[in-house]
Amino acid sequence: MAARQAGSEDGVMSASTQIPPGSHGLTSLIGPLARHLLGEPNVSLSKDTVLRFGTHGSVAVDLDKGVWHNHEAGIGGGVLDLIAFKVGLTERSGQMAWLEKQGLRENIALS
Repeated sequence: MAARQAGSEDGVMSASTQIPPGSHGLTSLIGPLARHLLGEPNVSLSKDTVLRFGTHGSVAVDLDKGVWHNHEAGIGGGVLDLIAFKVGLTERSGQMAWLEKQGLRENIALS
């Protein structure tokens, strides 16, 4: 699963798109994962439910929706897409193993 290009027709996750089946519980990881991969958010540009990363806040992470968007690169998606984009792992099994190795997988609240 690679990060998705904004505007493509392959099921892009936008702010109004639902998280796909099989990703239950992953949305709760978006905040800790973003901090792990992107560092600390830009406090002056972040809000309670939307973290902004970078000097100009070009990466937005919506904590309520469990999605992110890189405005400079024009891509975004969910938790697994962020792992694909920043770590380079595109297979779900590899992404889940990576989450576990980082100590993040145990935080998944299964529904």
